[in-house]
Formats: sequence, C-alpha cells, structure tokens
Amino acid sequence: MIGKFKRQAFFLGSLFIFFTVLIFLGELENKTEANTNSQYQIIPEVTIADISTSDHKSEIRVYGEVTPRWSVVLKSQVSGEITNITRSAFEGMRVAKGDSLMTIESSRYQSALADAQFSLAQAQLNLLQAQQKTELAKQDWKLSGLLSKPSELALFQPQLALAITSVNAAKQRLQTAQTNLSYTNIKASFAGVVTARNVGLSQLVSEGDALITLIDHKNLELMISLNHQQWQKLSASWRGAIVTLSNTSNIEIGKALIKRGGAVLDSDTRQYSLFLEVIQDGSNKTLPGEFVSVVLPGKTYSNSLRIPESALTREGLVWYLDEGDHLRSFFVKSPLSYDDQLIVSPPSNLPYDSSTENGSTGKKNWRIATVPLAFFMHGKNVMPIIEREE
Repeated sequence: MIGKFKRQAFFLGSLFIFFTVLIFLGELENKTEANTNSQYQIIPEVTIADISTSDHKSEIRVYGEVTPRWSVVLKSQVSGEITNITRSAFEGMRVAKGDSLMTIESSRYQSALADAQFSLAQAQLNLLQAQQKTELAKQDWKLSGLLSKPSELALFQPQLALAITSVNAAKQRLQTAQTNLSYTNIKASFAGVVTARNVGLSQLVSEGDALITLIDHKNLELMISLNHQQWQKLSASWRGAIVTLSNTSNIEIGKALIKRGGAVLDSDTRQYSLFLEVIQDGSNKTLPGEFVSVVLPGKTYSNSLRIPESALTREGLVWYLDEGDHLRSFFVKSPLSYDDQLIVSPPSNLPYDSSTENGSTGKKNWRIATVPLAFFMHGKNVMPIIEREE
C-alpha cells in the first residue's frame, strides 16, 4: 500500500515538473517573438539629399585632333642638282613666308633667261622698224595725191601686226624664263613648321620630286564628330559659340570658335561633323597634331534635378520620399551626365509628389534617396537622414 502511494506521488510530481517546464518554455518563446517583432518594427534609415528643381545648362564633351589649315609638300618645279640647303629646311624649324629653304643649280635657267631677254629686244627692234615703215608709207601715200584709200599691204599693216605679236610672245617667254629661274630658289609659301625634308645636298631632282613638307602652325582647325544622340542634345545656338579645349591631362590649353557643320553625315561613321577654328591669342597653347577634348554647349533643361549618379538604379528609377516619409520612385528615360552627376526631369503627373514649392524662388524641393537599397519598395516607411543640400 505504501509502495503504491509512493509510485502515485512520484508520478504526480513528474507531471507537475513537466507542466512547469512547458509553461516556462512557452513564456520564453513569447518573449523571443516579442523581441523579434520589436526588431521588425524598427524604421530603417535612408540617406537623402534635398534637391531643388532648376534650369540646368548641359555640356557635351567630345574629342578630336588639332590639324593645320595648310599642310603641303613642296615639290620641285625644275630639275637640277641641290646646291644649297639652309638651316630653315631642317625638320622642326619654324619659317616665315618667303624664307629660302634650298637652291637648285640654275646656270641653264639663267642662260634661258638671257636668251629670252635677247629675243624680246630683237622683237622690240623689229616692232620699231615695222612702225617706222608704216608711218613712212602713210606719208608717201598722202603726198602722192591719190584719193583712194590705201590697202593694208601698202601701209605694211600685216608686218606691223606680226611684229606686235612677236613682242608679246617674247615677253611671255621672258616671264617663263624668269619664273623657272625663281623656281631654283625654294622658298616657304607660308609661315609654318618644316616636318620633313626629302632630299639631300648635291642630290639630283627632277620636276615633280618632293622636297619639303611644310605645315601651318598659326591657323589651326579641329573637326569633331557627334552621334545622333549628341547632336540632339546640342544647343540650338552652337554656331559661333566659343568652346574650351583641354589636353589629355584635362588642362585647358586654348579656345576654339565653332564655324560650321551638320550639313551632311559622314559616309563611313554616319555621324555629324562640326568644324572649329582655334583662336590665336596670348593664352593659346594648342599645337598641330594634339589630341584634345572639347566641351560643347548643350541644351538647357528647365525645371530639372541635378542628382548624384548613385541615386539612379540600374532599372532607371529614382527613389524619393513623400510627405509621410514613404518611399516612392519615378522612371528616368534619358539621364544626362554632367560632372559626375545626372540631370533628370521629374514627371509632372506623379501620384505621390514629395516636392514642396519655395515661395521666394518658385522652385520645388525633392528629397532624393542618394543610395537606393535592396529593401526599397513603394510605400515603405523610412527615416530620412539628410546628407547635403544642392
């Protein structure tokens, strides 16, 4: 009897301990769920920037090579031996217009000039004699008392006309001889820089042989290409605009004037071409052959936002906060890059507009999320943390 009572007491005690443990574990689980729920109720923080709408003038950065307006290869107009090469003909030398570069042996051209001068003198003498014969014939006919008109042969008119033609032909031959003689002294046709010399001293050259390559270093030009999208973003008043030129180190080295372009598309690239003229002033440091970047004037975007590049997602969304600190977004079709930032135009018909109008300026302020995160979803309540103002 006593053993049976002990077994019942042990069984009841075990049940009591078991239910006590279950109650404890249940309370512990409720506390864990409460702590978990309290964690889920924490409002996440979002970094935002207060950005005002404004009129933003865009710029288009393109690249091109500076080229000289004139680049010619001076060729020999006569044949002969190179008898002298001046220091001005060395590569890299700057020359002025008319500077002597080299000389070709000229004795036969001097002889041809002397022959031409003699022929002209002989022709002029023949002309004087023909003129005298004509005058004497006119006087004799007048003294003869004949009333009829004399013939041209009687007055030696054909001989006079032939003498005049001979003089003109001799003058032309003399001019040709003088020109050929001048070709033996090779001169710079314009101020520039010698970039190549193709002949040496005592070398025999023929008519048409290349002698010296000369480029213009004062009158520089630049041709740049724009694709269709860049052309559409170009300012309507681009013609006559003055733009900045920078070298590969992004250092400003000069300015250029946009002269013309856009009339046709390049047959190979199907791009638009703009032609610029480098402005020559005291501050210009641009050299022929230099690769430069050009900042072209773009269109002005009214009531637009200038946001950080990080604010635009891969899907083209810009997230912002509405008046109740809820996340909203709008889609951007064609953002414009400008100095590591983007120029975007917010839609005017948003269902949730967080913008507030500034009474003094009339501009609207937007609270833009600078770094969109993975948990972003429409309507989610967040806590804004202001990063900066623009």
